[in-house]
Amino acid sequence: MTFCRPTPFLRTIAALTSFVFLTTTLDLFVASTAHAASDRESLEEAQDYFLVADFGTALDRVDKLLGSGHLEGGVLRDAWVLKARCEIGLAHRSSAVDAYCQALRVDPAWRPDRDLFTKDEIDVFDQARAGCDLERTEAPSPLPSPAASGGGGTPWYKKKTVLIVAGVLVVGGAVALLAGGSDEPELPGPPPPPPATN
Repeated sequence: MTFCRPTPFLRTIAALTSFVFLTTTLDLFVASTAHAASDRESLEEAQDYFLVADFGTALDRVDKLLGSGHLEGGVLRDAWVLKARCEIGLAHRSSAVDAYCQALRVDPAWRPDRDLFTKDEIDVFDQARAGCDLERTEAPSPLPSPAASGGGGTPWYKKKTVLIVAGVLVVGGAVALLAGGSDEPELPGPPPPPPATN
């Protein structure tokens, strides 16, 4: 097998493919970062309602966030904690226990700050911690969500594995195009000039 020089067309295709992959990856990263910031802001708005004792409005806001199915990490845990606190404010103790259990499934090490939480909230938390089954790390949401309705959790294009595999394929394709490999035998060049005779 011999290598021939890549044509300008192949170089252009490789460059365009790499450009499209890089811009798409950057767009997805920026969009996911903006989405996370938006979720945190929405949760803070719900918390503002909670702080003025408008537990019903705060609970509606938190339920919408949890129902979206795209919260994760600390935002997901904080949403479940706020839901539990709203339920306690509305005197729904069993729902509060369930919400605290969900928060503990997301972050088993989380504990309420005894200076910020009321005695009743801490008592319900202790009840939840004593009775929760924390062996599962992911708990299904009791609210309707895309994951529960068959829509799946994280969209395929946001999964890191997909982005890594796509990156490897794009880079590999670009290298193959730039190398321009060919299985055809290379034709011999013109014969050398005959030796000069005097």
